[in-house]
This record gives sequence, C-alpha cells and structure tokens, in this order.
Amino acid sequence: MLTNDSDRLYIFKKKKLMIPKELKNRLNNKKKISLSEFIEFCLYDKSEGYYENISDITDDFLTSPEVSQLFGECISIFFLYLLEFKLSESISKIVEFGPGNGTLMFDLIRSIKSYRKLGKFEFFLLEKSQKMINIQKSKLKYLETDNIKIKWFKKIQALEKSSCFFLCNEFFDAFPINQYVYRNNKFYEKKIVNLDDKLTFKEYETDWKYEYSYKLNNGDIIEHSKSIDEFLFEVFYHIQSYGGVFLLFDYGPYIKSNVDTLQAIFKKKKCGLFDQPTKSDITHHIDFERFKKIADKYNLFSIGPLPQSKFLNMFGINERLDKVSSNIKSNSLKKKLEQEFLKLTSPSEMGELFKCMIFSKEVINFL
Repeated sequence: MLTNDSDRLYIFKKKKLMIPKELKNRLNNKKKISLSEFIEFCLYDKSEGYYENISDITDDFLTSPEVSQLFGECISIFFLYLLEFKLSESISKIVEFGPGNGTLMFDLIRSIKSYRKLGKFEFFLLEKSQKMINIQKSKLKYLETDNIKIKWFKKIQALEKSSCFFLCNEFFDAFPINQYVYRNNKFYEKKIVNLDDKLTFKEYETDWKYEYSYKLNNGDIIEHSKSIDEFLFEVFYHIQSYGGVFLLFDYGPYIKSNVDTLQAIFKKKKCGLFDQPTKSDITHHIDFERFKKIADKYNLFSIGPLPQSKFLNMFGINERLDKVSSNIKSNSLKKKLEQEFLKLTSPSEMGELFKCMIFSKEVINFL
C-alpha cells in the first residue's frame, strides 16, 4: 500500500515496547510463533486487530479508489466492455474483496446505474472486519434500488453457483505470509520470539518445500502465503466451474525478488515491523508469477501483470478526465482533478508501482 509520505521513516521516542496482552500470552505459551500468525493477529484479531480498530483506511495509506473517482469509473467501463462484447454475458453478480471504505464499490455502482439499459445486478462485498462492514454500509446504503442489491459475506462459498465479476484493489498485500531463508542448501523459517519484552526474529530449520526450479543463492528469502494460495484456489475454482472474470490491482514488481519485502506503516510513515504491533498496517509485495502458475492449474486465461496506467488508459481515463473536467467551473477543482489523474497514472506515482492482472475462463483480447 502506498503511503502519503513513503520516503520518510517514522522515528519513535525511546520507550519500552508495549506488546498486546494476548500476543504476549501466546508467545509465553508457545515460546515462538510463525510470522503469518503474528500478522494475522496484528491485522485481524477481533479485539485488538488493526482493521478492527481503524476508523478510515486513509489514516495510514492512500489507495487508488480514494485518490479519484476516475479509477472506479474506468473499472466500470471495463465491466461494460465485457458485457457489450458478450465475453461474460451471464454475469449479474459483482464481487469485491477487501472493499476498504467502500469507495470503489460506491463509484462502480454509481457508474453502472447510469446505464439504464442494464438489467438487475447484485453487488457483494467480502469483508472480515465488522468495523469496516459498518463503514461500508454507511457509505453504500443510499445506492440500493429494485435493480441494485448490495450484500456482505465472509466466505466465497457463500456465493451462489453462478458467473461473477470479481475485483479487488490492494487486497492480497495484507495477507499473512511466512519467510524462509535459504542457507547452506537448507531452509530456515523466521519465527517470532519474545526476549525480555522485545519481539525479534529467530530462525528454525524446516522441511518446507520450495516449488520453483530455478537456482537459489545463499541468503535468499522466500516469502510464501498459504492463505493467498487457498483463497486463489477458491476464486479460480469458482471461475473454472461457473465462468466469470477476476480483475485485481496490487503492489509489487513484475517478477518478485528473493528478498524481505515486509513493511509496516504507522501514522502514514514507515516503521519497524515490531515497533507498533496492532497499531500499524503490515504489507508485502505480491508474487504475480505465482498467481499465473496457480491460474494455469485451473486452465484459466490470464493477462498481466500490466502497469496500472496502461489499464486505465485503455479503459478511458483520459476521456473521463475531459468529461468530468468540462463540468467543473472552479479552476482549483480542475487542478485538483488533474493532480489526481497524475497520481493514478504517472510512472513515478501509482501508474507503474501498481500492477493489474485479469483472469478469466474465456479469452479476453483487448491489448
């Protein structure tokens, strides 16, 4: 996730780290916990988790839907493209994973509603945090009509067996991961221990199996998320079985390097992973190549990763900028809109840092 001030390091006053009581108890009982368990607790614990206590996702980071309505409008144009060219004509359900404040879904529904020729649609939001669900419901409650139904769910299995348009933005980079260090032809898993009320990593030899065939170097760090794999299995199985399209945007390089990509964000600034447990957001780079390999197992067609700017340009962001700008009389608001456009599309901003991937059962050819 992109911070508003990503180049500065948050400097903490020297004080004793306050380890959350439940986390401390786990460490005392188990002696060590995996990195994935630590991230799961810090982000999603029902009492102390970051996403259960945050009031607004823009408090610590900035996402594309929050930058400008242009982002969601371009996605709606892509969806209408799928319908117009009958690439997925049976889709009547739109499903967003990890909808944050609900801004992307708000813009998507608002855009789709403007096309009167469309029939009935159901919009589903997959969200684990009840706090975020309440925020989303407050934002979306006035958009529901006889033709527009909005529902929440927590597991993909709760969806009906039908074709869906799945989408997400900066969803997978917040999944728990484990880190494995390759050293002297062996793998060691980095686990977390509590040494005199100080959280730190300690390495333990493991029989974890590495799936790729290319050569590793001494000291390489492999990041792997079992929960990402399992989630993709469910999404891709649904598409394979019932049809549909999955559009995702996330943060990471085209090919992920074997290095530590974890970062924590506290008050819009970078901090150490253990500096503010449950108070900071935790993210990592996405392994897009792994997404493609898993999609291949389900015989799905994949596009990307593409830079975010390329997708937005193909699906009308320049035209939307001109259209929206023409209806604005204030020069200051026009300038603000242009700055938002550049934030989304500039190579030095989100345009190149964020990538897009598309998965489908049918071939989609728009490049």
